[in-house]
Amino acid sequence: MMEDTDLRILRAELPAPYELVCRERVDSVLDEALKLGGDGADEGTLVWAGKTTDMPPGTLCAAVLLRPEEPAERWPELAAVAAVSAGAAIAEVCQPLTPLGYRWPDELLLGLDPVGHIGLARSACLLALSWQIHVDSPPGTLPAFATLSGDGGAETTPGEVLGRTCRFFLDWVNRWAEEGFEPVHRAWLRRRLLEHPPADVPAGEPVDLDASGNLVLRTADGETVRSLGDAVGLS
Repeated sequence: MMEDTDLRILRAELPAPYELVCRERVDSVLDEALKLGGDGADEGTLVWAGKTTDMPPGTLCAAVLLRPEEPAERWPELAAVAAVSAGAAIAEVCQPLTPLGYRWPDELLLGLDPVGHIGLARSACLLALSWQIHVDSPPGTLPAFATLSGDGGAETTPGEVLGRTCRFFLDWVNRWAEEGFEPVHRAWLRRRLLEHPPADVPAGEPVDLDASGNLVLRTADGETVRSLGDAVGLS
């Protein structure tokens, strides 16, 4: 459940063009954002759920509605934009030297353990982008995951993390629109963890991201590329 103080702080700190929509519980913040978009909601509509079907208390679950002007083949790059935005927010609230990293295509890490996940879903000209970040879940509820409080020493709340993430995302998405993927690529690679790819990545050694965020793998037969669009479900 959302704390009233946390909610007031978030409302006060969110910059335009975000429009906050709160839900106590939804099955999916992505689906809720796309539904609102289909009903005419503006770009920047931000759905924040106190609880979703598959996340325990203390987890930030939020999605923003976008109507990108860029070609749809570039939309998967926004997974990396969302990751570096959340990474910047996490770095602000965690203790110095906390080992923050990114795992292609859509995971945020503290050390080697996942602490967050980026989601993407589209419907016609609409795109919804979500953040799920484990802020302070009860002990034992997420044995395979890290939390910002337990592993990063953060004294924070889901609302504070969301507010910071949204401010960074506004900066990064504008930079992405104006300058392309290259600055996002550089930010991603500073914290990359390509040497630990998801289990479903074909055999090969991850060596880099290409100019569109696709994963470049070195195999015995040379280099091969894993599509970012396929990996985040936007192919």
